[in-house]
Amino acid sequence: MQRKEFFDQQAKLDKDLKEKGLSTDKKYLFETAVQAEKVMKRKRNQKNETYGWDVFNTDSLFKAYNKRLKNLPGEEIQ
Repeated sequence: MQRKEFFDQQAKLDKDLKEKGLSTDKKYLFETAVQAEKVMKRKRNQKNETYGWDVFNTDSLFKAYNKRLKNLPGEEIQ
């Protein structure tokens, strides 16, 4: 039921875009601020996830190195 409604809404949006003379890749122009925020949060969360060998990429190794430096006795390192 929800799937059908979703595709109906997408078809209606495509039709509205064609009537206004816009291409279908400009759908973002009709998003509300709330919808855009949800999309950005979803993208941001996906970016931070690591799988497989990505666990050992340079950024994560550098972060781990900095954490270990904080635990060393002596001067504070920035």
